[in-house]
Amino acid sequence: MNVCLGPMAKKYKPDEVLIVKSNMTLKGDFVLKSLSYVLSNEKNGYFLKSFTDNDANEASIPNTYNGLPVKGILADAFSENNKIKKLTIGDNIENIEGGALSNLKILEELITPFYGETINDEEATFGYLFGIGGNMQEMAVPETLKKVTITKQKIITKNAFINLNHIEEIILKNAETINSYAFSSMNNLNKVSLNEGLKTLNANSFSTLTNLESLELPNSLEKFINPLTSTGIKSLHFSKNLKEYSYRNESSKLESVTVDEDNELFASQNGILYNKNFTKIITYPCNKIGESYTLLDSVKEIGNNAFMHSKFKSINLKNVEIIGDEALRFSAIKSVTFPSSIKSLGKTSFSASKIEEINFPEKLDNVNVLPVGEYIFSSCDSLTSIVIPSYIENISNYFVSSDMVNSIKFLGSVKSIGTCAFAGTQITSIDITFKDNATIGDRIFVNCGELKTWNIHFEDDVTNYPTFTGGGLGAYVPNIICDNNEIASALKEKWSAYKSFIGTGVSSSFVIEDGVLLKFNGTSEETDIVIPEGVTRINKEAF
Repeated sequence: MNVCLGPMAKKYKPDEVLIVKSNMTLKGDFVLKSLSYVLSNEKNGYFLKSFTDNDANEASIPNTYNGLPVKGILADAFSENNKIKKLTIGDNIENIEGGALSNLKILEELITPFYGETINDEEATFGYLFGIGGNMQEMAVPETLKKVTITKQKIITKNAFINLNHIEEIILKNAETINSYAFSSMNNLNKVSLNEGLKTLNANSFSTLTNLESLELPNSLEKFINPLTSTGIKSLHFSKNLKEYSYRNESSKLESVTVDEDNELFASQNGILYNKNFTKIITYPCNKIGESYTLLDSVKEIGNNAFMHSKFKSINLKNVEIIGDEALRFSAIKSVTFPSSIKSLGKTSFSASKIEEINFPEKLDNVNVLPVGEYIFSSCDSLTSIVIPSYIENISNYFVSSDMVNSIKFLGSVKSIGTCAFAGTQITSIDITFKDNATIGDRIFVNCGELKTWNIHFEDDVTNYPTFTGGGLGAYVPNIICDNNEIASALKEKWSAYKSFIGTGVSSSFVIEDGVLLKFNGTSEETDIVIPEGVTRINKEAF
C-alpha cells in the first residue's frame, strides 16, 4: 500500500498527542497523512483507497500521486465518521467503484465527472455512487445532497436521477444527450443549467418537476423529443439549430413557445409554434388564456397534441384539412364545427375533452370518405349525442365510448365498425345500415346496458352480410330487428350464434328459443314482469 502526503493531510500542533497503537504515540509538530492509494495493475496510475480526515468539511481528490495520475476511487473510500459536505472529484478520474461515496451521509454538494463505473457506463444511475441505483436509489443518496455538477459525462442515462426529491440544482458541463426520465420525479428540483453542446432531450427527461419554473435551452439543441411533462416551466425558446420537435403539451404552466426567426423549419407567433410557412400549428401552449381561438387562414393542419389540455371553449377551424392525433385531447372545448375542407381526423383527437356539440358539414370539398382515428370521441363525459355523416364509412375502435351518450344517428351506411365502437353508451336503440362485405369488430356494444334494439339495414346491392372479425357481440346482445323475413333468415344463418335474437317488426322484451327464456331486454324501471306462455325454462342470468 502506498500512502499519500498531500493537500488532504491533517496538521498536528507541537503539543498534540496522537495514539497510533496501544504501545505507540506521536507527539510534536507533524502531519498525519489522510489519503491512501493502491497502485493499478498496469502500474500507470493510482486508486484512492481511503480518506480518513474526519474533520474536513470539503474534500477534493488530487489529480496525481507520486508522479502518476489518480485514476479511480475504490468502494467505501471514505470513513464512516467524516464531516464532508462538499466533494470534488476531478476530471482525471476514470473509474469509480459502486458505493464509493456510501459513507458521505451529510454531503450537500457533489462535483463529479460522471456517476457510473466509467464515463461510458450506459446503465448506471446516480445512486450507483452511493451503493444503490435504479428506482430505489433514494434509499442510498443522502437527503442532505442539494447540488450536483456533472462535468464530463456526454450521455445522461435513462432514469439517472429519478425519484431523488431532495436535490434542488443540477449543473451539466459536457452533456450531449439527456435520455428518458433522467430527471424525473425530482419534486424539489428548481434549477437546471444546461451546457452548450447539448443536442438532444429525449422523452420525459424532465417530468413531474412542479418546482422547475424555467429552463434555458442552449443554442446547440437540435432535438426536443417531448421531454417535458408536469413541470412548472412557463416559457420555452429555441434557437435556429432546432431540427426535430415533438411535444404532448403536458406542462400545465406553459404559456409561450418561441423560436429564432432564422430557424429554417419552425416559426412562432404570439407564443404559438408553427412550421416555417405557417401551414401547420405545432404547439398552442396549454396555459395560454382565452375563451376561443381562430386558426390563421394559412393553417391546413393541426399537429399531433397541438391543443392538448388547452383552455379555450370554442375553435374556428377555418380551412383546416388535417387534425392530428390527440390534437384536442383533454381540452376544455365545448363545441366544434368541422369545415368542408376537412380530410382526416386523427386518433383520440377529441378524447376526454369537454365537447358537448359536434357539427359535421353536409358534404366535403375534395374527398368522399373521411378517415377517423380510433378513440376519437371516447371518454367525452359531456357529450350526449352524435350524428354521423354519410362520408364516415368506417367507424373506428372505441369511436364514441362515452357513458353520457344516449343518441347515435347514422346518415349513411357503413363499411366497418371497430372494436368496442359504442362501449358504455346509454343508447336504448340504434339503426345501422351496412354496405356489402362489411365487417364488425369485437364487442361493439360492450357495457351498453340500456340497449334493447338494434335495427339493422342493408344497401340494395348487398349480397354478403357483415362478418364478425373478433369474438362477436359478447355478453351485450340486443334484439336484432331486420327489415323483412328474407333478410332475417339469411342473417340467422350467417350469425348462427345470435339467431335467437334476430327477428322482424316490433321487438319483444323477451328472447325465447325452444321454450327457453334466454334473455330479458326490458328496462330497469319495469317492476311487474309476466313470463310469456310456452316458456318452460329460464336461462341463467336471463335477467
